[in-house]
Amino acid sequence: KTSTETTTATNMVKHMIQSRIKHGMNNLLEIRLDATLTMCHSLARFLIKDLSLPPKRVPSIELDDLVKLANVFSSTMILATLWSLVGLVFGMFGPEEGEQNFTTTTTTSISSSSWIKLVATTTVVAPLWLTLEYVLGLGFDPVASLPPWLDAGMSDGLLVIGTLGLFLTMACGRIVQTIIR
Repeated sequence: KTSTETTTATNMVKHMIQSRIKHGMNNLLEIRLDATLTMCHSLARFLIKDLSLPPKRVPSIELDDLVKLANVFSSTMILATLWSLVGLVFGMFGPEEGEQNFTTTTTTSISSSSWIKLVATTTVVAPLWLTLEYVLGLGFDPVASLPPWLDAGMSDGLLVIGTLGLFLTMACGRIVQTIIR
């Protein structure tokens, strides 16, 4: 693509997001809830990884620990931002079909269009997030992240596993949200 085509596409997406926000076509509470859930997913992922490491000889907080923590928070913010932006593009936070506004939302099930938007958003966000995390050196290393019992040739599958994990987290969040309503 030429830079003109890229600029045009970027401007179109920017205009669409601004228009949806301006005309109240997005539920800001849904955006905040999803961003919070993505942050929980990222932090839980770090906790699981950290618990799998052998304990330190002497319990202490070292500079390396602070760097890891900063990397985790950076990765968490990248995921929340990507999820929110891609969700806005796919219309994940708007009213369901047939609804006039958000106050009439009393559904007790998740529509098929919501599932499609969830799958589409996850499919775009998770690989992009994990790739950015790897490129920026924030902790995702396809080979180092493998459990010792897996072959190093399976590192490509980690993007699939990461995508599936994010999808399951977000799907469970949507199901619980629907039950609570």
